[in-house]
Amino acid sequence: MLREHTSFMVQLSLVPVVLGLALSSSTELSFTLGGFLAAVANNCIDCVQNVFSKKLLSTHYNYINLQFYTSAAALVVQLPFMLYLLLPAWLAGATSISAELAQQLLLNGFAFHMQSVSAYAVMGLISPVTVSVANTLKRALLIWLSILYFGNPVTFASACGTGLCIGGVLAYNHARRHYPYVPPVVYAPVPMRAQACTGQSIPPSRSPSAGV
Repeated sequence: MLREHTSFMVQLSLVPVVLGLALSSSTELSFTLGGFLAAVANNCIDCVQNVFSKKLLSTHYNYINLQFYTSAAALVVQLPFMLYLLLPAWLAGATSISAELAQQLLLNGFAFHMQSVSAYAVMGLISPVTVSVANTLKRALLIWLSILYFGNPVTFASACGTGLCIGGVLAYNHARRHYPYVPPVVYAPVPMRAQACTGQSIPPSRSPSAGV
């Protein structure tokens, strides 16, 4: 879609990033196969979104436009589900929103809005692959911070996975700088000239400017 190419060394540097994140995720106490497959599907959708967003940013759209249209689309998709699940309870008075919860919801919405706008702004400056690598590193660090925050035991595998992911990101940055993609050389066909030994010649193909 973007007609961008990456070298083999750049593609090879992505292997430790993926393996490190998978190793860190597999050591979680709450790891389930369904959750893992959902995370993989989410990553695939994120990659497609990054490429499509980069394509739109290369046109007359900017990151403010993308944030507006994606927020409007999310509202249209999620509002019916929210009304279906919460509206009966609200009308019956079975549930209510406290002032503290309302403040937390507003703070969460504002933080997510700023994160999304920042992501679109950064995406306009770097490639979608770099954005995906940065998101992978972010997920690995979040797993590590959640282990420390909730007091879960830090296993050797989780530490190795985080280190492998960070090392892969450094390798990716090094490969992007020192091993750029070199397009293959394509030689133009040379027309055959007159053969002096036989006196015969094969005329070159006519160009549009030569006339008929």
